[in-house]
Amino acid sequence: MHQALQVAHAWQMLHFKDPAIVAVATAQVCQIARKRYRLIEVTGRIKTTSS
Repeated sequence: MHQALQVAHAWQMLHFKDPAIVAVATAQVCQIARKRYRLIEVTGRIKTTSS
């Protein structure tokens, strides 16, 4: 349940009207994704590894 609430909150923040909040939310989502999964960032996009 907690993870579902985190996803819902992230979705709200990523679609907020204030660009500063969107920037912070984007950084936080990327940080969480890096921690949970093995990711490689390529030119601003995140690509999962195949291992």
